Amino acid sequence: MRPGRRLVLFLAASGATACASSEARDVPAERPDVEAAALPETPAFGPGRAAPEIAPGPGDEAGPPAAHVAGGLVLPPEPLVADRPFTLALRLRNDGRVEILLRPRPDGPEPAGTLRLRRGDEPVGEMALSTAGWKTVFGDEPASLAPGADLTFELARLRAPTASGAIRLAVEYALVDAGGAPLPVEIPPAEVRVTWTGLTVVHIGDSQVANGLTQGLARRVREAGGRYVSAGWVSSNAARWLGADRLRDLLHDQLPEIVLVTLGTNEYLVGDLEHYLANYERLAARVGGPRRCFWIGPPGLPGIDRFVEAARTRTAPCPYFDSRRIEPDSGRSRDHLSAARGEEWAEAIWDWIGTQWRP
Repeated sequence: MRPGRRLVLFLAASGATACASSEARDVPAERPDVEAAALPETPAFGPGRAAPEIAPGPGDEAGPPAAHVAGGLVLPPEPLVADRPFTLALRLRNDGRVEILLRPRPDGPEPAGTLRLRRGDEPVGEMALSTAGWKTVFGDEPASLAPGADLTFELARLRAPTASGAIRLAVEYALVDAGGAPLPVEIPPAEVRVTWTGLTVVHIGDSQVANGLTQGLARRVREAGGRYVSAGWVSSNAARWLGADRLRDLLHDQLPEIVLVTLGTNEYLVGDLEHYLANYERLAARVGGPRRCFWIGPPGLPGIDRFVEAARTRTAPCPYFDSRRIEPDSGRSRDHLSAARGEEWAEAIWDWIGTQWRP
């Protein structure tokens, strides 16, 4: 019991009223029988005994704080589908005792908020959040939030990452009160599941599109819920794919949402590299655009560095995967991959695709 307080208990005992006070006499140590006989058994609360009343001290808090805003992310029903658009919203609730006038921090050099995505311990990406969704609902004025009330507004319209499995979303968002003073808000992270359900993946390229690589990618795409179509063309290069009907027919017949391109093994020794890589730009534009595309460079062949360093900047909008750490271990010229090495390559590509988020 804190110093300075008094605790008074009123007990009904045999028709008489007994009073016990914290300031009453102490029971002498030499008379233990007094303590045992002093109080009859009565319930702690309820009939026969009143609940103790303790006046709050100077350091005690009575009820919730005067102002406290709790946030929660609002997501569509799971699962999200890779690279498909969805809307992320924020719900704010007033857990305090008084009405609050609040709004996002005005747009300026610093964004109103930030969204960060992670897959386990691995960052997937981040994006700045604006006040546009708030202004759509509330304009430029602060909104009133009564105790116990909540409000919801759109944070962003974005695409799901191309990862598969559990993804963690964490949001920081700056609020201010009517006078412009910072208003802290707690927004717990949310976890969502992402699949490739309903997506078709077409994989074009040269003779590297075979064996362990295609088997490994096909299994991972299927496990994520998608469909995988491999279309390797022996001795092909970007110029051949552009000049043939094969690509047009694949895109027309398969209607892929995602296209993988694996080229370079038959091209890295070309003479006029700058001129030749214009074919990469045209092919990337053909397979990309509304579709999601990924360009997979050749494995670590001798003398490949100059080609890869130039090619990796010429495949937009398709992100470029540098495969030089995967060393060929098969073929007459040791320029292809065994099934085991192809599986290693497929795993590296799949993990990398999961980090290539385009919000």
